Amino acid sequence: MGYLYVAMGGAFGAVFRYLSMNLIGLSNFPYGTFFVNITGSFLIGMFLSYESGVQSLPQELKLLIVVGFLGAFTTFSTFSMDSIHLIQKSEYFKAIAYVTGSLALSFSAFIIGMQIFKQS
Repeated sequence: MGYLYVAMGGAFGAVFRYLSMNLIGLSNFPYGTFFVNITGSFLIGMFLSYESGVQSLPQELKLLIVVGFLGAFTTFSTFSMDSIHLIQKSEYFKAIAYVTGSLALSFSAFIIGMQIFKQS
């Protein structure tokens, strides 16, 4: 039954990623993927920290939100594809900035998200 929660959350997460990336628009830099991965990392950190600070939330809710929604909202495959496209276009500085910026800011966003509920 858990797969239904993952599927429902995943459907909404994928739609929210699509909408977010379209709102941000196309440019010479993959800002849409950059935004969704950093935002998703922050939300995952926040949710997991909140969940560990209170009585354990139902497994179904974790599957729906973290695995389904946020798993589909964030996208490592598009991050990889965007990185390769920048390299193929010989935009090495942008590729390095994108990869290091994405990783550093996503990890930082996750930690900040966790800290919000650790201090509460």
